[in-house]
Amino acid sequence: MTTTATTLPIPDANNAGLDRALVSAFLAHVPDFVDFKDREGRFIAVRESKIRHNGVKPPHEIIGMTDFYFLSAQDAQHSKDIEDEVMRTGIPLLAEETHVGWSD
Repeated sequence: MTTTATTLPIPDANNAGLDRALVSAFLAHVPDFVDFKDREGRFIAVRESKIRHNGVKPPHEIIGMTDFYFLSAQDAQHSKDIEDEVMRTGIPLLAEETHVGWSD
């Protein structure tokens, strides 16, 4: 089976309100740990289950943090390297399984 890579769409600034509404709806209903980050790897939107798992109270405090706050330096760097490559190339990484160590 051959997989064809595609580039990520460029967000349309004119639809920013719609984009925020779609992200909020998605985060409210997806069961997995999901987050969105800026180009520096800081969280800009996070699924509530991930916030609870990381023990951040109040939940809004996770905004602006990075994986380096929650993961080992090695795991956080691995995650950042993958994210940087995706942003550099515009090619999504599909079906990648990543193992990380949590403090608990």
